[in-house]
Amino acid sequence: MTTAPYKLLPAPHATDTASLANILHADLNKGLAATQVAEHRARFGRNVLRQHRPASLVGILINQFRSRVIYLLAAAAIFAGALSEWADSIAIIAVLAINSAIGFVTELRALRSMDALRQLSIHSVRVRRNGQPQVLPAPAWIAIVALSIVPVLVREMTAIIVRVQRRTSAGR
Repeated sequence: MTTAPYKLLPAPHATDTASLANILHADLNKGLAATQVAEHRARFGRNVLRQHRPASLVGILINQFRSRVIYLLAAAAIFAGALSEWADSIAIIAVLAINSAIGFVTELRALRSMDALRQLSIHSVRVRRNGQPQVLPAPAWIAIVALSIVPVLVREMTAIIVRVQRRTSAGR
């Protein structure tokens, strides 16, 4: 079983870059050696996102009916029909149909939007291997330069928050 490196680190987002490089046995100037890349892949697995099977239209439609509220409304429609309250039964069924149609269209649009965003994602990334810059396909390195970019961004955001807090507490 492989373990992601971030799960082994105490708080990688709050750790400075040099400490992260030391923990991961990486040299910030040379990058990783080919042997280190192989070791990391053997220990942590490939750095890729899991791909889920795309949902079928029938599956999306069926999921619209998997809710306790839907079950309750369906039971109410059946109960109203059993009591010969046809208007109530038809009204409840209409509400179920409209709700399911809106949910179906919304979920379909969301899935299509996610696919479009996936197409816009970065397809390659620059890394340093054995001291030489290289361009690798992005599926091999999704967390692009986590050793340098993420900790720096977090530190910058923390610094901005601290400055704002100091100004507001000083009454400026």
